[in-house]
Amino acid sequence: MTDRRRGKTLVTPEVRSRWHRAHYWVRYGITEAEYNQMLADQGNACAICRTPFQGRRVCIDHDHACCPVPASGHTRSCGKCIRGLLCVRCNTWLGWMETATVKLTLANEGQQKIRYTLTPNDYEGRTQTVTVQAGRATTISWPTGRYGYYDVVITANTPDGFRRRYAGRIA
Repeated sequence: MTDRRRGKTLVTPEVRSRWHRAHYWVRYGITEAEYNQMLADQGNACAICRTPFQGRRVCIDHDHACCPVPASGHTRSCGKCIRGLLCVRCNTWLGWMETATVKLTLANEGQQKIRYTLTPNDYEGRTQTVTVQAGRATTISWPTGRYGYYDVVITANTPDGFRRRYAGRIA
């Protein structure tokens, strides 16, 4: 019987290190030296929460819109869209935040263009200004906060002083 069949692991730190050098970096389009430089530039801490990695798993964050996941399901990157190194918690949160949005359609049935201002009332988002031409509509994505909550106030430069608050949760 082989050691593996006897229940003994063959994955040693040396084997894991060799696998990383041969395969892991290639999936993200970078070299081990580039990874180590990013780690040093970030002070060996998460790019979002600044928590030191201290032996914890490090996730390579990249823009998924740039490099879609192939049919195999394994993450790949061209290397140009890498945004930084994250802890598992922040990587999970960021992945969820990038996909959790509310679609808002702003319409203008009038004769003049309307300037809408969307202001976060709580949770996530930044103030946005959108101009909609007469007889047109536009759809924007508004980010949700933790657990899918959103709260946005929409105002418009109309004579009636249009102001609406939309708040809720998407699951």
